[in-house]
Amino acid sequence: MNDNLISAVPVLDSDGTIVASFSATCLRGLPSVEFGDFLLPLDKFLERRYPSGFQPLTASEHDTMECVIRKMVGKQGVSHHRVWVVNQNKKPIGVISMTDIMKSIRDTELKM
Repeated sequence: MNDNLISAVPVLDSDGTIVASFSATCLRGLPSVEFGDFLLPLDKFLERRYPSGFQPLTASEHDTMECVIRKMVGKQGVSHHRVWVVNQNKKPIGVISMTDIMKSIRDTELKM
Protein backbone atom coordinates (compact mmCIF):
# COMPACT_ATOMS: atom_id res chain seq x y z
CA MET A 1 0.00 0.00 0.00
CA ASN A 2 2.78 2.39 0.92
CA ASP A 3 4.70 1.77 -2.33
CA ASN A 4 1.60 2.65 -4.36
CA LEU A 5 0.58 5.62 -2.18
CA ILE A 6 -2.70 3.91 -1.28
CA SER A 7 -4.03 4.53 2.21
CA ALA A 8 -6.79 1.90 2.17
CA VAL A 9 -8.06 -1.06 0.20
CA PRO A 10 -11.47 -2.67 0.08
CA VAL A 11 -11.77 -6.25 1.27
CA LEU A 12 -14.01 -8.21 -1.09
CA ASP A 13 -15.94 -11.43 -0.68
CA SER A 14 -15.99 -14.16 -3.32
CA ASP A 15 -18.70 -12.25 -5.23
CA GLY A 16 -16.61 -9.08 -5.37
CA THR A 17 -18.79 -7.22 -2.86
CA ILE A 18 -17.08 -5.00 -0.28
CA VAL A 19 -17.22 -6.56 3.17
CA ALA A 20 -14.57 -4.49 4.94
CA SER A 21 -11.95 -1.83 4.50
CA PHE A 22 -8.29 -2.18 5.46
CA SER A 23 -6.09 0.81 6.24
CA ALA A 24 -3.32 1.93 8.57
CA THR A 25 -6.05 2.79 11.06
CA CYS A 26 -6.65 -0.94 11.46
CA LEU A 27 -3.10 -1.27 12.80
CA ARG A 28 -3.18 1.71 15.15
CA GLY A 29 -2.97 0.63 18.78
CA LEU A 30 -2.13 -2.99 17.98
CA PRO A 31 -0.38 -4.30 21.13
CA SER A 32 3.01 -5.91 20.51
CA VAL A 33 1.72 -9.19 21.94
CA GLU A 34 -0.70 -9.31 19.00
CA PHE A 35 1.91 -8.76 16.25
CA GLY A 36 1.54 -12.45 15.41
CA ASP A 37 -1.90 -11.54 14.03
CA PHE A 38 -0.06 -10.14 10.99
CA LEU A 39 0.38 -13.75 9.88
CA LEU A 40 -3.38 -14.36 9.81
CA PRO A 41 -5.45 -14.14 6.62
CA LEU A 42 -6.87 -10.62 6.32
CA ASP A 43 -10.45 -11.62 7.12
CA LYS A 44 -9.32 -13.32 10.36
CA PHE A 45 -7.14 -10.33 11.28
CA LEU A 46 -10.10 -7.96 10.86
CA GLU A 47 -12.40 -10.27 12.84
CA ARG A 48 -9.95 -10.14 15.76
CA ARG A 49 -9.54 -6.36 15.57
CA TYR A 50 -13.28 -5.70 15.17
CA PRO A 51 -15.13 -8.58 16.87
CA SER A 52 -18.47 -6.75 16.68
CA GLY A 53 -18.04 -6.31 12.93
CA PHE A 54 -16.92 -3.49 10.74
CA GLN A 55 -19.14 -2.41 7.88
CA PRO A 56 -17.48 0.01 5.45
CA LEU A 57 -19.46 2.92 4.11
CA THR A 58 -20.63 2.71 0.53
CA ALA A 59 -22.36 5.11 -1.81
CA SER A 60 -24.00 4.74 -5.17
CA GLU A 61 -22.31 6.22 -8.20
CA HIS A 62 -25.41 8.45 -8.43
CA ASP A 63 -25.25 9.84 -4.86
CA THR A 64 -24.49 13.53 -4.47
CA MET A 65 -21.41 14.82 -2.71
CA GLU A 66 -23.69 16.13 0.02
CA CYS A 67 -24.95 12.58 0.59
CA VAL A 68 -21.39 11.22 0.69
CA ILE A 69 -20.26 13.87 3.18
CA ARG A 70 -23.29 13.22 5.40
CA LYS A 71 -22.42 9.51 5.44
CA MET A 72 -18.83 10.30 6.42
CA VAL A 73 -19.78 12.71 9.17
CA GLY A 74 -22.64 10.73 10.66
CA LYS A 75 -24.33 11.82 13.87
CA GLN A 76 -21.25 11.83 16.10
CA GLY A 77 -18.91 13.94 13.99
CA VAL A 78 -16.40 12.63 11.47
CA SER A 79 -16.36 8.88 11.85
CA HIS A 80 -15.10 7.58 8.51
CA HIS A 81 -12.21 8.64 6.31
CA ARG A 82 -13.58 7.23 3.07
CA VAL A 83 -16.68 6.05 1.26
CA TRP A 84 -16.40 3.28 -1.31
CA VAL A 85 -18.39 3.96 -4.48
CA VAL A 86 -20.23 0.90 -5.76
CA ASN A 87 -22.20 0.18 -8.92
CA GLN A 88 -25.72 -1.22 -9.11
CA ASN A 89 -24.32 -4.73 -8.45
CA LYS A 90 -22.60 -3.51 -5.26
CA LYS A 91 -19.16 -3.93 -6.86
CA PRO A 92 -16.54 -1.28 -6.05
CA ILE A 93 -15.79 1.24 -8.78
CA GLY A 94 -14.04 3.95 -6.78
CA VAL A 95 -13.43 5.63 -3.47
CA ILE A 96 -13.95 9.13 -2.13
CA SER A 97 -11.76 10.11 0.79
CA MET A 98 -11.99 13.04 3.15
CA THR A 99 -8.76 14.25 1.53
CA ASP A 100 -10.45 14.18 -1.90
CA ILE A 101 -13.30 16.31 -0.56
CA MET A 102 -10.93 18.82 1.05
CA LYS A 103 -8.90 19.11 -2.18
CA SER A 104 -12.09 19.67 -4.14
CA ILE A 105 -13.14 22.47 -1.79
CA ARG A 106 -9.67 24.01 -1.95
CA ASP A 107 -9.60 23.85 -5.74
CA THR A 108 -13.05 25.42 -5.96
CA GLU A 109 -11.96 28.23 -3.66
CA LEU A 110 -8.83 28.87 -5.73
CA LYS A 111 -10.92 29.26 -8.88
CA MET A 112 -13.15 31.91 -7.29
